[in-house]
Amino acid sequence: MREATSRTPFDLTNGTTGRKMMTKKKLILAVLTGPFSLAACTQATPRSSEYFAEHLEEARQVVAGCRDGTVRGDECANANMAVEEADAKERFRRFRGR
Repeated sequence: MREATSRTPFDLTNGTTGRKMMTKKKLILAVLTGPFSLAACTQATPRSSEYFAEHLEEARQVVAGCRDGTVRGDECANANMAVEEADAKERFRRFRGR
């Protein structure tokens, strides 16, 4: 039978070993949560198609990123819509001869 002790597996007050263990836990926690905190710093809401209509070069870069897989999400649809509308307006302008 196992004898009862006052120390639990989570007792980190047993000298330097406890401090080292706590430091390792903090390091592991920081490494695991770091990427999520950085992801939270990115834009929370996607840019609208109106934004991309005013920034066509940026929209074309986003569309290219969507094609090669580096960009995903609603920005792909919004940028694509803005580029298609701008291209359609340009084709119509050339069709009318202006």
